[in-house]
Amino acid sequence: MKEREACLQSDVVCIDEGNKWHNQNPKEFVALLEELQARNIRIIASFIEVPKAVMEIFDFHMDLDESAC
Repeated sequence: MKEREACLQSDVVCIDEGNKWHNQNPKEFVALLEELQARNIRIIASFIEVPKAVMEIFDFHMDLDESAC
């Protein structure tokens, strides 16, 4: 809960390991992303694979780590 409140007070939120967050509680994670977006809080997130629910809601920019390819 502390993390959520801290996110809602920020101008920019960076989420590392987005898949881990999504897998733990998909509905709550998507709700948090929607709330951040509604508050015009910039979201920077990393995913191994972007979940379909996230792609359906957000426009996103994908940078590939070429060292991992």
